[in-house]
Amino acid sequence: MDALAHLALMTKAKLVFENPGTFLSFPALSPVSYQATDLNSFGSSTATAAQLQVLSEFSRVMNSCPFGTIFSMEGDTYLWDVYRHVLATAILASEAATAEDTAAYNDAVALLTTKGPDGLPADTAVMTAYKQYRDAYFSGTEENKAQQSTPT
Repeated sequence: MDALAHLALMTKAKLVFENPGTFLSFPALSPVSYQATDLNSFGSSTATAAQLQVLSEFSRVMNSCPFGTIFSMEGDTYLWDVYRHVLATAILASEAATAEDTAAYNDAVALLTTKGPDGLPADTAVMTAYKQYRDAYFSGTEENKAQQSTPT
């Protein structure tokens, strides 16, 4: 793909998907693509050396932490380093919840979940309605941004 096509796709994605609190990064300098057959060999004891090489590269790319709009795969910050830092420096809550906190939590859980036929938590009608409205909002926002970026 040429640089102009990359730039056009990046610009369109930013216009449609970028919001406050979101982060987009694009592998424009080192575009990557993988064949489904290569990725299907994850966990296979019969993977070829070439497939193992692809899996190794894929794993390294997926473990890389992007820090800028243009994603560079040569970065030295990896997800496992971020996890290690969080786990090493985290301060755990030590206070027990009050009776009011526990009651509020239980009320929220009862409003949002119910026990499904398999005994596992399932969404209540209220939660299902919320998700439908949320998804409609996201779709409308994306459509609106797409329309704003389309020349008239």
